[in-house]
Amino acid sequence: MTPHLLVLSLGDPAGIGPELLVKAAHAHVREGSSCALLALAPMALLEAWRERCMLELELRPGDAQSAQPGGLTVLPWPPVPGHRRSGDQWAELPGTQRMAELAQEPCGEGGLVAWASLACAVDLVMEDPQGRALVTAPISKAAMARAAFRWPGHTEYLGWRAGVPDPLMWMDSPSLSIGLVSNHDPLFKLEEALRPDRVEHKILLALARMRTHHPLERLAVLALNPHAGDEGQLGMDEVAWLGPLMERLRGQGLPVDGPLPADSALARGQGRFLAMYHDQGLPLFKHVAGPDGVNVTLGLPFIRTSPDHGTAFDVAGKGVADARSMLAALRCAEQALEAA
Repeated sequence: MTPHLLVLSLGDPAGIGPELLVKAAHAHVREGSSCALLALAPMALLEAWRERCMLELELRPGDAQSAQPGGLTVLPWPPVPGHRRSGDQWAELPGTQRMAELAQEPCGEGGLVAWASLACAVDLVMEDPQGRALVTAPISKAAMARAAFRWPGHTEYLGWRAGVPDPLMWMDSPSLSIGLVSNHDPLFKLEEALRPDRVEHKILLALARMRTHHPLERLAVLALNPHAGDEGQLGMDEVAWLGPLMERLRGQGLPVDGPLPADSALARGQGRFLAMYHDQGLPLFKHVAGPDGVNVTLGLPFIRTSPDHGTAFDVAGKGVADARSMLAALRCAEQALEAA
């Protein structure tokens, strides 16, 4: 029987991605995982980090067909030469030695490598979405932009690749989950980003997840304005469309509450929430969930997870990166494959 396969993208090589890959893979193998692990990264880069972290992790050259549990299979790098198809386009990729020399800061070369690893990882997962899952190491939005990557982040790119117009970024942990209506829109664009149909779409994605993972809980939908608009005194969104939308969904028997004032609702520090925008919900999530937090993309035709943090350029290259969230992402992806 072919084992389930977790496909790991490298993330930004100037960040903590390479270190996370070897540390999390080592821990996952030691836990006795029945999944095979496949990394899209230069073998020499991962070998250097394995030695630096003094890990007994077997690194094996191979591909998706040959990958087996018990070690980390590494696809030959570069995974594809030249220019990509369907909008994924780049020039020649920097070599392994050049990647090892990158300073711990955003640069176009690092963004290019992260993009190539991610694009090819998606290719592999989409070949067998029932038997494979994608686990992504952190990317730098600034570095990706310098490489001409035209999507705001992982979530939007993965939706484009899968033909899904608006997947849900769902930050998950045992006690607290927070989904986002607007992923990476700046505040001045929220008015155009927040529409009744989009909010309803994200609510339905969150509820689909909760039916299998938190069946006894209700989804708390946060208001956009302070004090939920205070009956229109602090904003009309709740009166004009968000409140009526919630009433209609409750009338259909859906387990949703809101719109709720974000400050008092989130003060509980636990539950399942849908936030209107990025910084309304994620500061609390990262504070509460810590290393147990996982970013899960809902609405895709395949499983995708990632750690709930970024590239951490400030600690990159020092060997002190905390890989617990990356390990949690591996566990989450494996559990999702087993449950499918």
